[in-house]
Amino acid sequence: KNMSRYIQGLDPVDVPSGPDERLLNDDELARTRSLIYKMRWPATKVAPQVAYDIARGTQELRRATVGTMKEANRVLVRLKDLDKKGEATVTFRKIDLSSVVALGPFDASLSKEEGRRSQEGFLNYLTDERVFNGPAPMNMVEFYSGAIKRVTVSTMASESSALGLAYDRNLYVRVMPQQMQ
Repeated sequence: KNMSRYIQGLDPVDVPSGPDERLLNDDELARTRSLIYKMRWPATKVAPQVAYDIARGTQELRRATVGTMKEANRVLVRLKDLDKKGEATVTFRKIDLSSVVALGPFDASLSKEEGRRSQEGFLNYLTDERVFNGPAPMNMVEFYSGAIKRVTVSTMASESSALGLAYDRNLYVRVMPQQMQ
């Protein structure tokens, strides 16, 4: 679905002067939170390219700074640019439902976020067996980027968490075509 009118209607926050490290006052925090949450809707529906940035911005709201406001505005510029290029939309391509293949790349980071939190994410695609022999139509069905709920102490633990989440969601995606036939 196209969300162009909504995306293009979003306005940046006015950034006060001062060092990037200065904590926001209540009014500045409310305006920054509002912008990040408004961008979250298209990011979770049509723009996985900014999903990580939005998840990270949401986590930073606990100790938001002038730098957080500037970053929110940068993400907004990127989101609007993606929309202008036609890259913030969902497109479905025809695939052979008799030979469906579900693909689910995933990744994770270890303790690189505020509070030494780790991040995980995945994308789930449906395609068909042509993908094993070359280019094939592919449809993104869902995606996610967010903080890992528990503390991870190794890269393996972070990656395993992302794998478990991606695999669980991929199992669901794999049964979708059965319901379409």
